[in-house]
Amino acid sequence: MKQVFEATEQDLEQAGAEGAKAIARDLEDQIGDIRLLGRLKTGLITITDICRLYGVEKRTVHNWPLEPAGTPTQQNLYRVEEVGEQLSG
Repeated sequence: MKQVFEATEQDLEQAGAEGAKAIARDLEDQIGDIRLLGRLKTGLITITDICRLYGVEKRTVHNWPLEPAGTPTQQNLYRVEEVGEQLSG
C-alpha cells in the first residue's frame, strides 16, 4: 500500500532551514579544524585549540599549570611544543 503525504510551503521552508543549519554547523567545524591546523603549523595555539586537542573543557585547561607564550597579543597563546612538556613536568 502506497502512502502519500502533502507538505505545505511552510513545511518545505522549515525543512530547508533545518538542512541549511546542519550544513552551516558542519562547515563551521571544518573551518575550525583548518584554522587549528594553521595555528599548529605556526606553533602557537589557543585554549580552545587545547580543548579540541585534548577533548576537555575550558575549565579543565584553566586548572592546568600552563604558562602562556610571551607574545605581544592580548590573547593567551601557548607554544605547541611546551604544552606537553608543561603537563608532564
